Amino acid sequence: MSTPVAIVTGACSGIGLALSKYLVQTRKWRVVMADIQEDGSTTELGSENVLFVKTDVSSWDQQHALFKRADVWAGSGGIVFLAANAGLSDPPASLDGLLGKSKEDELTPPTLDPIQVNLLGAIYSLQLFAHYVRSRGGAGKAVLTSSGAGIYPMPSHPVYAASKHAIVGYTRSIAPSLLSDCITVNTILPGFTPSNMTAPLLGVIPQKYVTSLDTMMAAYDVFLNDDSQMTGRVLEVSASKTSHFRDHPPYPDEEIRWLNEESAGGAVSLEESVRIRNEVAFLSLGRNALYSINPSVISQVFDWADGDGTEFGNRWILQEWKEGQTLSTKDVESLDDKTQRFVLDQIAAVLKAFQDFRLPESVKGFGGLTFDEDGVMTSTKSVIPCGGPFSSYSNFLRGMLEWQLEATERSSHLRGWREYPELRKRLQTFFSDGLEAQLARVPEQQQVMVHGDLALSNMLFDTSTYRLSAVLDFDFSHLGAPISEYLFSFWDIGEVLPGRAKPEGPVRDWLLSGFPESVDPKFELLRVWDYALNEAGVQKPSTIHGAGHVADLWWFSQELCQAFWFTDRYLATQSAEQLEKFKTGHARYLERALTLWGF
Repeated sequence: MSTPVAIVTGACSGIGLALSKYLVQTRKWRVVMADIQEDGSTTELGSENVLFVKTDVSSWDQQHALFKRADVWAGSGGIVFLAANAGLSDPPASLDGLLGKSKEDELTPPTLDPIQVNLLGAIYSLQLFAHYVRSRGGAGKAVLTSSGAGIYPMPSHPVYAASKHAIVGYTRSIAPSLLSDCITVNTILPGFTPSNMTAPLLGVIPQKYVTSLDTMMAAYDVFLNDDSQMTGRVLEVSASKTSHFRDHPPYPDEEIRWLNEESAGGAVSLEESVRIRNEVAFLSLGRNALYSINPSVISQVFDWADGDGTEFGNRWILQEWKEGQTLSTKDVESLDDKTQRFVLDQIAAVLKAFQDFRLPESVKGFGGLTFDEDGVMTSTKSVIPCGGPFSSYSNFLRGMLEWQLEATERSSHLRGWREYPELRKRLQTFFSDGLEAQLARVPEQQQVMVHGDLALSNMLFDTSTYRLSAVLDFDFSHLGAPISEYLFSFWDIGEVLPGRAKPEGPVRDWLLSGFPESVDPKFELLRVWDYALNEAGVQKPSTIHGAGHVADLWWFSQELCQAFWFTDRYLATQSAEQLEKFKTGHARYLERALTLWGF
């Protein structure tokens, strides 16, 4: 096993020097020490253990040269740890200038060197570190140095404080996106610590307020010793030899949480190469399907662009703004019987129209939709990642099952279920010897348009009349079977159709066999919804042959590798214990399903 190699910037004084010595002398690592000037410490630590590279971290070119040289020096094991520690404070006389107190003929631009070194230097370091770790297919840990001034005001050094605040925000924001590459990023917030930068104040600051370098090394150990892929965390270190994790402020409401965590890449991944045209096509078909009811509830598309299939910025849809309000489950439950039925009947009518709509002759198979320059629609791969298009619904299910099994190998958390060797063996046996027999039991399915998220949260109503005013969010729309909508939608009206390996309550049996005349009050809305479907003549689980078996296969595929295992922002919010609990729960479901199939 090769000796671990670290890069430490700002390595020749203070925290950086102490960390370099600690890694070499105590942990027996090799260290690349980067600093703008050398102080002889590298000789003390030995040339076989240390490589010094003179580096101005505010220079991209110098940092690039540093990492290229370090990667070669590291050998086959590569660089496994980065301490982006280089720092610079505000010049002593800069505050008056920042406050605008200079005379007219003495006005000069503010000194932004702390931004260049503390913030841009760290951003450069992390980008290069991620590149070289990824290029070797390994794993890595990065710790960026912020400061107590990264979460508290520091009136005497505002530019320094701004740079350190930015480090905290940068760490929290970028960490989730690197997790899938097995790279963790955290930040450490030292108190007042001995260094060249703080040397002029060491004789002034009371000793009890000075954070020792030993305390700092213990804080680094928190991250160095972690094997749970902790990332995006902010660790404050105080002079009292204690460390405290500092979480971000709580979100004031769901809107702010969604904007920060989901709107820009935190949500479930989709097949981006077909996403725009697929949604445009289904918005158009949706309006046609509702022609005899009210096509205006679906937005018109005014313009769109799907770029070259790679850049997010080149993909967009400009569509009609819709007015109205969403209704929650509690809102609908609180309505009087007549109004509640009116709301549910409208949703059932939309579903009926989607099921009955005759698709264009040019559209064949199951999966996604696209169209050419003349607007002629054809089938393409599914926007829900699984490949396609597929000639039959059973092949669609096969594609999803095989895609999900392969996804377990790409997940750094699931690792192909290797931590559950008996389950992994049973899965391999089922896919080789049992899958085809289960797929053969899937009846031939009618091809229908599927919204994929037809829920109260994606509908708008005029609350003065409770008339439906909009059906939104066609992101998950695809060509599926009548049963498909019940595997995706209506989760806030009642429940999706579960698989039989989910040992919870009577809902599955009711959906498949019919509801009793009276149910527990918590299921009353679901019973009324089922009645509305029946009155509208909608195909539903109890009237669709093989619905239960399809649900079993579908949820087995999803439990193989739930989408959130690739949603880095979500994973970063969960503790190692919670992630392990999730994994165990999925494993138990898979084991029950395999047992029911005799594997």
